Amino acid sequence: MTEMEWSTCSHPWPMLNHLSRSGLLDDRKLRLFAVACCRRIWFWDEGANYEKALTRQEQYADGVVLDDRTRRGTPPFWCFPDGEIVTTDTPGWSFSLMAVSAAEKDLEDKELAQWAMLLRDVFGPSPFRHVTIDPSLLKWSDGTVPRIARGIYDEKAFGRMGVLADALLDAGCANEEILQHRREQEQVHVRGCWVLDLLLGKE
Repeated sequence: MTEMEWSTCSHPWPMLNHLSRSGLLDDRKLRLFAVACCRRIWFWDEGANYEKALTRQEQYADGVVLDDRTRRGTPPFWCFPDGEIVTTDTPGWSFSLMAVSAAEKDLEDKELAQWAMLLRDVFGPSPFRHVTIDPSLLKWSDGTVPRIARGIYDEKAFGRMGVLADALLDAGCANEEILQHRREQEQVHVRGCWVLDLLLGKE
């Protein structure tokens, strides 16, 4: 997969295969991506218990919850349709991998395109290059930039991304890739967003 194909792909499976072959499918990011997709499709028990389970998976991803039951998770999220990379028996990945090859038939192309967009939000340009942040930006105005990022992350207040972009500009950020990701009108942001992770030291 080329960088152009990554940026325009409308289906998550070839993107996931590329990430796996590149050794970039870390448990935390894949788990948060899985949670974001689950929140969109709600295949299983819709209600407070389901949301509680997804929140617990987010907490596990960030080290807030450490019990083994959460690590295993129920139900597991997916495996690739052809099963060539990973399976639901792969240790440590059971929540992040679910056999959806059958369920995928019920998903419209536009929903799969949204999953691809979520995948780009979580993994960013990392399959092709590593983006860094100038440490001085994080210290600007008593840590205003990471403080805004932390509020967005903790409160899932992704509508404040524009505020974060303005703060980055005021702090002197010149990385257009970072700024552009904040400004993309159609981009959906979730926990695990590569820019938030970068600003919060999670990358």
